[in-house]
Amino acid sequence: MRPSAQSGFTLLESMVTLSILASTLIPLYMLFGTNITTLLRVADINEQTLVTQEILPMLSHLNPVEKPSGSKELSSFKFSWDAQPLTPESAIVTQSPGSQPGQPPENSKQEPSVQRVQLYKVTINVTTPEGKDWFSFSVRQLGWTPAPTEETI
Repeated sequence: MRPSAQSGFTLLESMVTLSILASTLIPLYMLFGTNITTLLRVADINEQTLVTQEILPMLSHLNPVEKPSGSKELSSFKFSWDAQPLTPESAIVTQSPGSQPGQPPENSKQEPSVQRVQLYKVTINVTTPEGKDWFSFSVRQLGWTPAPTEETI
């Protein structure tokens, strides 16, 4: 018997194999690229959430009436805020500490106080230490000022 003259792969078989391999690897490559992009976005959003959680306690002491705008620099970011009123000013009566609603104060010197309040929208812009805009968010914050009393009028 004669050995066959054909041994190995032909050029056509090699090209078919490469095209099948390419048609399966390209979608896998695109899937990995999409997953990496999504992972980077999730990491950035996670970092933004942590920064927001760090800023919010600082803003809880902010009175937009006294300081409607400002900025603060921390080690890994800077932030600035700007407050815009959402509602007209309203006067409210606050009870003296320790008194019950609807009851007169126990000590005649402790009169209920009148304050003016207003709801503000506080917009916070966060930037990198280099000054590049990173992200922004807004919160609603109550601003207050004591109303003038008869003594101050």
